[in-house]
Amino acid sequence: MQKKSDASLVAPVPQIISEAPVVTKAPLHCVLVHGTWAANAEWIKADSKLTKELLKLDPNGVTVSNFIWSGHNNHFARVDAAQTLAESLKLEAAKFPETRFLLIGHSHGGSVVMNAVSGIPESQRAGVVCLGTPFFHVRPRSTAMLTWIRGGITAMEGGAFFWISGILVSKIQDWEVSRRFAEFSHWFYSLMPGSEGVWGGLGAVSGGLTALWLLLYCSVSALIFSSGGPPKAQVRAIERWKSISPVDVKTLCIWFGLDEAYWWLRIVRIVAEWMHCIISYLSAFVMPVITAASTIAAFWLGIKSGIATAAHLGELASAAAVGQVFFYVGCAVAIVPMLIWGAALFVSIVVSPVGVGSISAMDHLWLDVHTQRVPQISEVNIDHEELPLHSGNFFRKFMAALPFVSGPIIHSRVYLDTKTPEIIKKWYLKNL
Repeated sequence: MQKKSDASLVAPVPQIISEAPVVTKAPLHCVLVHGTWAANAEWIKADSKLTKELLKLDPNGVTVSNFIWSGHNNHFARVDAAQTLAESLKLEAAKFPETRFLLIGHSHGGSVVMNAVSGIPESQRAGVVCLGTPFFHVRPRSTAMLTWIRGGITAMEGGAFFWISGILVSKIQDWEVSRRFAEFSHWFYSLMPGSEGVWGGLGAVSGGLTALWLLLYCSVSALIFSSGGPPKAQVRAIERWKSISPVDVKTLCIWFGLDEAYWWLRIVRIVAEWMHCIISYLSAFVMPVITAASTIAAFWLGIKSGIATAAHLGELASAAAVGQVFFYVGCAVAIVPMLIWGAALFVSIVVSPVGVGSISAMDHLWLDVHTQRVPQISEVNIDHEELPLHSGNFFRKFMAALPFVSGPIIHSRVYLDTKTPEIIKKWYLKNL
């Protein structure tokens, strides 16, 4: 069965193969959903140990079926699988209104069932059981650095204007002084004795005034930019993830203490996020310092240039000096964060698919997508149980001592643990 993605989630994904839940009239029906790269998992079959134990879950009758999907480590494949399963469950729930449905997913299959449960009417939801599932938690990234980038671009524009115009106009004015302007200025100053010194003083400090004006210009521009709310691209990314957010339903999470949900996925997130942390610190601490230092430097350089230049050219020399400083600072403020942000995006795109699977490249830029052991729903609906990894035979204890090895091995054995069916039964009876 092939399922097309929503228009906002278009991506080339393999065909979703599903086995529609086969339900007979019974008080409880369990649907088993395998995880990534595990379409042939033994535990979802009719003769598996877990299936046999689930058939004893309700004395009045239990039916069990499985759901087969591509199992690819791909965000869009999981979305399509959840939509396909939800539609199948909706039909089955309508056929058997007296039946309650319990969905059980392993690994990323847990994310599938957390979204697919939306197809079941609330009165027929027995709950969701997730075995070693790395749940996706999504939060918007800070866009404060965009404001600094915008301010930097504005500084480049204003700085270039004062720098270039100051040089050009000063050359024109210097040429005119030797002919007509000198006579006019002498006549003008003769009308107001002492005014020549006043105008010379204003020329000396005009660089400082230009620096303050440019700072105000950049601040207002950045403020207008940031007051418009989050960028539209980020809003679209948030909406994409909201449309597949987990349903707030009674959920049981079971995991081993040192499986890959703890070790490998955490390492992946640290590697993928460290550059984004650098961006946050730059935005919060370094960029204000750079801005303040550059403004002070431009202020004093402007005054110095005005004093060191002839009175009739002091204003232009000061403005040109300040414009040059602001242009260079604007380049740094705008370009350096862009390079760091680009590097962070590259690292996220390369590293994150190992843990969270392939997602839209732009989602990495606008969203922090990471994994946790519990879903992003109300804590009231979450129960969790950590299986004792150090119990059992010598082999189990030996593997537990090798965390980076135990992850991939133990993670795929959570459904075989003898305590798993007992935990599920106890939780199910509690929520009847």
